[in-house]
Formats: sequence, C-alpha cells, structure tokens
Amino acid sequence: MLTPSNSFVFLVVAVCASIAWPAFAQDEPASEAEQQDYVSVRIDVWSKNLRTIERDGSGVKLKVALATSVFRYKTLDELLERDTELINSIGVRPKLEFEYPTSVTNVSFVPELELALNRSLDTSNKVLSGAATAGFLHRRNGDDKDIRTRIAIKYGSKYELDGLNFDDYLELSLKVYLQEQRGFRVGKRNLTLTPFGEVRRFTDTLEFVTESGAVFDVETQYEIGLEFNTDPRKMILGIALPRLKLSYVFGNDVKGINIRI
Repeated sequence: MLTPSNSFVFLVVAVCASIAWPAFAQDEPASEAEQQDYVSVRIDVWSKNLRTIERDGSGVKLKVALATSVFRYKTLDELLERDTELINSIGVRPKLEFEYPTSVTNVSFVPELELALNRSLDTSNKVLSGAATAGFLHRRNGDDKDIRTRIAIKYGSKYELDGLNFDDYLELSLKVYLQEQRGFRVGKRNLTLTPFGEVRRFTDTLEFVTESGAVFDVETQYEIGLEFNTDPRKMILGIALPRLKLSYVFGNDVKGINIRI
C-alpha cells in the first residue's frame, strides 16, 4: 500500500520515465541546422506576495520581469561561408505563481500563468505569447533552504520571435534544488550557494525554423546552475539585489547561458 511519501516518490519516478521515453518519430527536415547559441538575461524588476501560506493558507505571487536575449545560430551551409545570423530581442513578462498545500506532507501544488510581450531590436516584430504550468513541489523538511524537487507539465502557445518560429508545445520537466551551501563570504557579507539542475522533455520534437529556412530540433534540454545569495543583500543605488542565478543549458541543437536576477 502506498503511503503519501511513497506516492510522491512513485510520481517522480513516473515523470522521469516519461521524460526519458523517446519522442515519436518525426520526418527529417529539409534543411538541418548545426547549432544555435544564445545568452538570455532576465531581471525580476518587481514582485509582490498577494497571499502567503503562513497568513492565508495559500500563496499567490505576482512578478514582472524584463528579459533580453541574444541568439547566434549557424547552419551547415553558413558554416562553410563563415557567416552567422544574430537576433536580439527584449520582452516584458508578467507572471502569476500560485501555491496550494496538499494532503501529502511537504508537497504543494504550484500552478503558474505567464505572458510575454517581446519586441525585436532588429525587426518590427511584436509578439504576445503565453504559457500555463501545473506542477508539484516537494520540500524535504518543509524548508526552502533544504532539498526541493519540482515536477511539472507546461503548455505553451504558438510563439513567433525574430524569425525563430515554433508551434504550440507540451513540456515535461523535473527540477531539483540541492541544499544551500553556507560558509562563504564576499567582503562583509555571508554568501550562500544553491546548486540546481533541470531536465525538460518535449512530448513531440520541437522544431525552430529561422528566416533563412534552417531548422533546429529540440527534444530534451538540460540545465545546470548555481543560485547566489548574500546576507545582508548587496545594495546598488539603494536597491537590494535579489538572488542571482547562473546556468548553462544544453541538449540537441540549442545551447546557451541563462542569467537571472
């Protein structure tokens, strides 16, 4: 008989198996790309807890972030010509995060809703997209400073940005935050480091198509990184800097660096 804790472990194993299962076979694209590199910077400019579990029994947080990306992709033909295409964009991303405790100890239901208004710096493109995520978050001892495991399923709307186009998609993910590591210092501030990793699997191969007709296939993406936090917080112009996350994303034809502040 499954206990609540064993049920969650079984659920994590089932999601891992789903992520690892091969995607359905796809027709070979006419123009296969070699790789795409990118650097993405996301800054949470404002956030507010509208409800908290401690005070209201459930949590609701509203975030507004600025995101900018620089893409560099090279096709097989362009590789021979030493030619590349650059794409630059900036976007505003409001996001609602919810959290509801469940009957399983230290497990919460965590749905999210996110919109993104993107503007190209190289073209006149303005694109509005959206995504909805439903997941479960497990805190080993009920503490965000301890090991956290999150499994989720995400649906994204059709997205069009600067010549990189793809259809609606469904994504499975497993993300693990390890325990905070203390004992470091930066000047007079205590520094904590939190390693994390995530694997994302698309139920069908996701195909990015560039303006030149090159195709990038994405089935599985991996992300590994570190989250940095200082106590007291570093101040710049009277504003306390939030946590800093640096990560490397790789897998299939796409790889890059994410910087989140």
